[in-house]
Amino acid sequence: MQMAISARPGLNSDIVTFLSHDVLWIVDRQTGGLIKKILLGFVPASPPTPVGNRVYIGSYDEYLYAYNWQRELRDWRYKTNGIITSKPAFLSPFLFFASQDSTIYVLRETAGTTHSKYHTVGPVTADLVNTMRTVYAASRDFGVYAIGSALQWKFMADDALTLSPIRIGSRGPDEEDTVYAIDKQGVLYAIDPLYGTERWRMDHVHRYLFRGKGHDFVLRRNRTLASIDNRTGEN
Repeated sequence: MQMAISARPGLNSDIVTFLSHDVLWIVDRQTGGLIKKILLGFVPASPPTPVGNRVYIGSYDEYLYAYNWQRELRDWRYKTNGIITSKPAFLSPFLFFASQDSTIYVLRETAGTTHSKYHTVGPVTADLVNTMRTVYAASRDFGVYAIGSALQWKFMADDALTLSPIRIGSRGPDEEDTVYAIDKQGVLYAIDPLYGTERWRMDHVHRYLFRGKGHDFVLRRNRTLASIDNRTGEN
């Protein structure tokens, strides 16, 4: 199977979803076999998020679409005032997504109706990230938002945030649960996921990579690898 993939794939326990221009591909996650290939009728702008028999996709026409891939029909769509380029996130029973109208939307997933909205000063272009109880969004207004059924906290960085936050869980007493965010100046912030307060920061970081035993690893802007104590931020 060959295709030009125009967005990052989305997956759940059963399927992997791809977008190739205005075509949605549904692939069996276990076998890699093609299940369906569907012409959408709109131009997608965000990566797809599959939930059950639906795939959620943001569009250049400022709608979020709930597309039923089994019936090959749209179940509903939700209008915003901006392009939707960040990947939606599902945290039952809500669907979270951000539009470039500087708003984070929380919808009731089954009906596509509004539960709540959170207005940001700048647009959210990075993908939303969900954990078991919280969805995290990074905004160009310098803010990291932690949202469940309500806003839990907002953390303010020193510059715009264009990369998705990362939540890393603890595996023992020598590690800390941490939310990481990197701003445009390359400052890495280690944020307490319960209170939204800063633990420590590191300059000149290009990207967070992974967690080892008691240490986290990042790629610095000079392309060197750095090992950090995740409790203190010390090298």
